[in-house]
Amino acid sequence: MRSASWQPFLMVALSWAFCAHAAAADPASNEDTPVTICLTAAEPDFKVPQSAGRLLVREIARQAVLIAARDQLGLATRDMTLRETMPSTDTDRVQTINISTAESADKFVRMRLTRGSGEGLTVLYEKEIPLPLASDKTVDYLALVVAAEELSRSEIADALRKADFRGEAHRADPTVTVPASVYEQLAEMNFFSQFAALRELHELQREKGESPETLAALARAYAHLGQLTKFHWNASHKAFHARSLLYAQRLVETEKKSPWSLKHRAYAAGLAGLHATALSDLKAATDPANSGADAPPAEAGKKDRSTAWETLLVALCHYDAQALRKEPAEVDLRQFAALCRFLVVENSNCESLTLTAGSKALDEIPECYCICDSMARYTGVISRHKTTVQGPLVLGQTIAARLRQMPNLPLSVNKSLDNLAPDFGGLQSEPAWAGGAKRATLVKRLATAGAAGDDTREPSWELLARLVEDVTLVHVYRRLEFFHDGLGLPSASYRDQLVPAYAAVGDHPYLPLVKTAVLNPQRDVEQIVALCESAKPVDVELTLYPTQRRANYASAARDSIRTRLWSAMWRHTDMVAEDLEQMAYYSQNRGMARELFAVSPHSPQAVALLVLYDHEFSPPKMKDWEQDYSNQPVVSKALSIRYAQLGQFADAERCLKRYVELSPDQWGYQYLADNYWRQKQPDKWKEALDESLNHEDFALSHAQTQVKLARYFMEKKDWDQALPYAHAAAQTGAAWAMMCAAECYESLQQWDESEQLIRATSERYTNSALDWYFWCRRTAHGDLEGARTLAKQYAPQLSLSPNPYDWDHLGVYHVLAGNNELARKSFARSFESSGNPYSALHLGLLADAAGDTEARDKALMGAVDRGPQYQSPSGVQKATIEFAKWLNNVCHLPADATLDVEALNDILKSTDAGEQANLEYFAARYFQDHAHQELARQFLEKCVATKTTKWNCTLANVLLRELSAGEPAAAAAPAVPTCEN
Repeated sequence: MRSASWQPFLMVALSWAFCAHAAAADPASNEDTPVTICLTAAEPDFKVPQSAGRLLVREIARQAVLIAARDQLGLATRDMTLRETMPSTDTDRVQTINISTAESADKFVRMRLTRGSGEGLTVLYEKEIPLPLASDKTVDYLALVVAAEELSRSEIADALRKADFRGEAHRADPTVTVPASVYEQLAEMNFFSQFAALRELHELQREKGESPETLAALARAYAHLGQLTKFHWNASHKAFHARSLLYAQRLVETEKKSPWSLKHRAYAAGLAGLHATALSDLKAATDPANSGADAPPAEAGKKDRSTAWETLLVALCHYDAQALRKEPAEVDLRQFAALCRFLVVENSNCESLTLTAGSKALDEIPECYCICDSMARYTGVISRHKTTVQGPLVLGQTIAARLRQMPNLPLSVNKSLDNLAPDFGGLQSEPAWAGGAKRATLVKRLATAGAAGDDTREPSWELLARLVEDVTLVHVYRRLEFFHDGLGLPSASYRDQLVPAYAAVGDHPYLPLVKTAVLNPQRDVEQIVALCESAKPVDVELTLYPTQRRANYASAARDSIRTRLWSAMWRHTDMVAEDLEQMAYYSQNRGMARELFAVSPHSPQAVALLVLYDHEFSPPKMKDWEQDYSNQPVVSKALSIRYAQLGQFADAERCLKRYVELSPDQWGYQYLADNYWRQKQPDKWKEALDESLNHEDFALSHAQTQVKLARYFMEKKDWDQALPYAHAAAQTGAAWAMMCAAECYESLQQWDESEQLIRATSERYTNSALDWYFWCRRTAHGDLEGARTLAKQYAPQLSLSPNPYDWDHLGVYHVLAGNNELARKSFARSFESSGNPYSALHLGLLADAAGDTEARDKALMGAVDRGPQYQSPSGVQKATIEFAKWLNNVCHLPADATLDVEALNDILKSTDAGEQANLEYFAARYFQDHAHQELARQFLEKCVATKTTKWNCTLANVLLRELSAGEPAAAAAPAVPTCEN
């Protein structure tokens, strides 16, 4: 967290509300209590031709029904999309209506209202609403909103009356004004304040009547709530945006398209991501030809608030960060302005820009949890130490005070608040789950108090419960994911934390998805798939991308869950800026990039995506875009990538320099350095990397750069130049950084310093537990017995891993330990699973040493046949296959035949230094086993001269000492490293 300076002021401000409201149940008597209609939600029907499943489209149709029931008949409502509980059976006071929708892409949206089931099924209403395309071939959401809103006041309301739902529409009274307290709540960008504002607004309309001012406030409140909940793992934000758009359209109809009403519809559209629509309405509102009515009368002495936020909305739709930097004069717009400043960079994929903007925004609006979650999408260790804690910490400190502010808070909930104080000691020290089961108990009490038929005010207390529950769910998942993926902590180190973590999530149906956060997607496939299946995710959007990514590791036999999740994300994507910015980025889809450009014509993300993926449309525009979007780093980033792909390095350099000026992060400086490297300018390469060390570090990027520079000098054998960089990187405690420093100290023969680092790495990180043992064997220094003890403890775990890399690792360990039969089993298992030619070569040499010529020939020919198809990060080079052929040939020569060493040297010359070292070891192993001791020594000396800690060099060092009568032969049996080393 950047600063905690806001905390005392916030807590003092909230404390004023502690005693301001009496806790009492909502007053109601049977005769005064309206019937509650519960609306179900279902996946759109995909049986219609050209079916689509856009969730905002579905919700516009659904929410028109809800508004008809609520505002035209005065009924209470519950909404399954918002996770409000549907009754198991209907009663006189609680009735369920099933809503099904079908969308035929670009043609119509069909809605069907039914009651009952089976033979008792009754169709209440069915309608096809035209879904036209706009002139730019995107879905015309505004046309759908206009049609759905008109139906909510006419046909849908009539259908409900014919179904014997009785009630009166809210009376129209243009004199009804919104209290100042509600405007104060609207100004606070947190879900508690927006919920409280909505509850008061709906009650105001029910008791006093509907006015333009109440409709305008409803449109804004729902628009805010849509933004604030967009990171939840459900479609609630789409439901809120649909309500915002429908209430805004209701205002436009009431006001006969007055400028004031059009500005509010623009507000709803802009926050929903319909930027072109919003700008069109704002233009119409200022058109002199628009002769609509003036704004409704405001309270005496109060100024019309709409003109103040209009400039912020224009800047938001234009992604004009520069215009948004100016602090608004109106205090009640400062939090909204801070949110807008973040929204214009949120999906830029520019790390420094986004995280800096997010930190500044949270200084102004610390309870804006959507910002915390967006920042947490950046996986840097340093930044996630903050982003996965800040939101939970603030929620834990403010939730009780926020709830006490609520008028008429149920007595059962109020009593539970005294016991809600976070427990920051013992096992519950993590802010994400500091409340533990107490948070879940609060959610249950709120939900019970908001039960359909009991709580008839809108929105229900149950909705507030679900909002708290959904935020908690995401907070817990993000933190656990950081433990497992970001920090790489062994599960045993936080196993005790899982009890309070899961307790805080409570009965949320997505608890199984939270549990996937602590599973290894490569080793725990069965569990991940089972948990995803058991959760039965619905309304899947990109917020579930982390879970889908974990399921994506499932094998071909389990494609169903990963395919279902991704296809659901795809079909649920709406043609709104937020969805298209993310989906086009993840899918690299140029069609979506063009849709984004149409929906949000000033989006720098759209321009960047077109540059990267639409090579037909973008080339003639790139120079103009570079000038027009010179203050948008995401465009500079895309242009630099594209120019580099085209070999236009000077253009790429210019754009990269502009990028790091605007967003000085690791990516920019790294790419700039790479650009210099391609032009054979090592001095400028180093200069760019050194410059990156002068800027804020979000993701151990400084250490990564220092390691890169250290290895550059290590390859030149300039250890003195390398050491300062390697030593600085090692201070982060990252395993790869400490390993680099250990190598550097080892090359300088500073054995104590090197062992200290390698030992710390092995003791701290279980996947490096064998490295200390390998170091001791390679260098003949250090505490060999201590290293051997640690290796013995960890080695059995590798045999349980499903990863062939771990089996190769285990095979090398067995070779060093003299267990050649176990080594053969490990390498055979790896080769059978992966086709790794190095595993086959290793296996062949072990078999050759044991006199098993049949197994040897099978392994060597396996390397030749399967090797070219093997997939690995470093790839398989042609020299490896040629070497396998050479080795197979020499193994079949007579004992007195002359070896063709010249052919071997030709193979070695054809590859790079790393591959060459591997093959030199293989050759040396063969020579040693076949009594060519001098050749073995020559090739071993070449191998160890590479001065690396790769497995082949470890084995080569051990074997070289054996040839010098240093170690027992059993400890240096034939071995070959894998290419992933």
